[in-house]
Amino acid sequence: MPTHRSIRWLAALLSLAAPPLHADITFSKPHALSPDHGLRSTFQGVRLLGAVSLSQKPVPGGSPRELSSLGWDADEGLLYAVSDNGDLLQLRPRFDGGVLIAADFVAAMPLRDAAGAPLSAAASDAEGMALLHADNGTKGDTRLAIGLEKPARLLLYRSNGELERTLELPPRLTVPKNFAEGHREIEAVALHPDLGLLLGIERPLRDADQSRLAVFDLRGNAFEFAPLDSKYSALVGLEVTPAGDLLVLERVYQSLLRPIIFAVRMISHDQLHAPGKVTAREIVKFNSRDDWAMDNFEGIAHHEGNRYFLVSDDGANPLQNTLLLYFEILPQPAGTQP
Repeated sequence: MPTHRSIRWLAALLSLAAPPLHADITFSKPHALSPDHGLRSTFQGVRLLGAVSLSQKPVPGGSPRELSSLGWDADEGLLYAVSDNGDLLQLRPRFDGGVLIAADFVAAMPLRDAAGAPLSAAASDAEGMALLHADNGTKGDTRLAIGLEKPARLLLYRSNGELERTLELPPRLTVPKNFAEGHREIEAVALHPDLGLLLGIERPLRDADQSRLAVFDLRGNAFEFAPLDSKYSALVGLEVTPAGDLLVLERVYQSLLRPIIFAVRMISHDQLHAPGKVTAREIVKFNSRDDWAMDNFEGIAHHEGNRYFLVSDDGANPLQNTLLLYFEILPQPAGTQP
């Protein structure tokens, strides 16, 4: 999550630039991201397939505020979202001709501790999530691997918010002083078919190469890549493509007076056979300087085919939006692999 309050206000100003198209849907309403790029248009390596802003009002069992990560349950047809406040939401997206037109609220519940009580406010900062058993054709067996901060930990939950067990982290990620200053711990979680659960760290560890961001597996192996900006980039989301490539959601924020950038980049599957330095190729980059009415995107989730969701964290700021963006990654031209 951002460590500078000013990023929240910058995102708020940007979101005001594009008012909703309609206001007749209770929990969500369409949102225009750009005056120059409409529905089904292509931009760089993606096709834009709709965006909606979600209600900021409390819902039974929780709140749709400060959403940080997403996961798609294909067996149940549900989109899970987890928040900085430890709330777990179940949403059902609606489409028209392949375009996202709404997201309906289904249920919300708090993440619970081993005693069955909701996580305390000091220990509820959920930032990353990956779903297990969510596309095996069996309903009711989905599990959620959720990464939390303060302190860094990885917990396995049932789909109703009940804690099943704690997952062991690599020793290097269990020492608070190893992380960069502020909320720079586990920011993203993804499930890879060969490598298992992967953890994205927002900024380089203190003893690591400060010019590279890193993704860790649970054995402690690191895959390090050069960010768009070594000083101001942050890794905020991870997802795995059907082909086993790794998608990285990267944010570049410098100051209130400079543009904010969100990029989806890809680390090809063939680079993940051994830990070490890898190359991330840019799929799309949204720059506020170019009139993109964005918010603070922090989560990415695969839906079906080459289609994905992005979600933004509104920071509990009434001037910001919680945005759900839907897009398709287009076939990449030959010769663009790293």
